Amino acid sequence: GMDSNLGYNALVSYELAFTIQEYLKIEAKPDIVEVQDYQGLGYYLHLFKKFGYEYFRDLCTLTTLHSTALLYQRVNREAIYKFPTFWVGEMEKFAILASDILISPSQYLVDRLAEDFRINDREVTVIPNPIRSVSPLVQSTFERNNIVFFGKMVYTKGGFQLIEYFKKLWNQGFTNPLTIIGDADFILHSEDMLAREYIY
Repeated sequence: GMDSNLGYNALVSYELAFTIQEYLKIEAKPDIVEVQDYQGLGYYLHLFKKFGYEYFRDLCTLTTLHSTALLYQRVNREAIYKFPTFWVGEMEKFAILASDILISPSQYLVDRLAEDFRINDREVTVIPNPIRSVSPLVQSTFERNNIVFFGKMVYTKGGFQLIEYFKKLWNQGFTNPLTIIGDADFILHSEDMLAREYIY
């Protein structure tokens, strides 16, 4: 079935397209439907548009490049040619190339994707983060030598690399601790253990 061969992400993408269709039946057509690239979420939405399905054929679709699994799975040392992981990458590529409008927070992301597939066949508008705000800055205080890492413990976020760097510092007599705030209760495929266990 779809779940075993194409994977859970294909199921989620199909459900998203189905849900959008339910709204399109009763609501006015939106000017733009925006969807992220992540795990091919927009795959079936774009497929239904390409097929010319009612409610989908006239939609204007925008894909925001953000965290393409195609890239981060390689960095996180996952088995990228194994199903359903491989299929997620294929869904992402199609969804990106099938979009009417493509935006990216950086040229770097576009350049990395261009190493894998022909994203440069499409125009990508780079809108850098952060978007400047005119709101006044809130006064904040910080505690010296209280070093904190915020983020999920995956290779792409740099947490493991930071720990290795701190090990060297501690071995040289550095005394300040490192506090990690983020999810570590998931399997690291390359190590075949929980991220939390790998850290210890």
